[in-house]
Amino acid sequence: MSDALLVVRCQLGERPAFAELVRAWHPAVERYVGRMLGAPDDDVVQEIWLAVVRGLPRLRQPDRFAPWLFVIARRAVMNRLREAYASPEPVDEPPPGATWPSGWPGSSAAD
Repeated sequence: MSDALLVVRCQLGERPAFAELVRAWHPAVERYVGRMLGAPDDDVVQEIWLAVVRGLPRLRQPDRFAPWLFVIARRAVMNRLREAYASPEPVDEPPPGATWPSGWPGSSAAD
């Protein structure tokens, strides 16, 4: 069955049609998220499917489901990356056994 037909069935409220869409596209979404983030992230994948559930009734072109899905996936990945970069962990001391490079604040050469 085509994605466009499944989307229309989903928009009409057929839950089995949504389950079939998820079955068909979930592996691709997981691969995309894993490649973009460098590791699998089930939370991001879940956020993507939640956004799909919420947005599916407003999708006007059912034949454009795949590009629409990956726009949602890209946004979810970008949000996760933004969160990660917005709150970096401060580094006050080098790990045990390591030293700061010479000239860096905290190294003996800079003091």
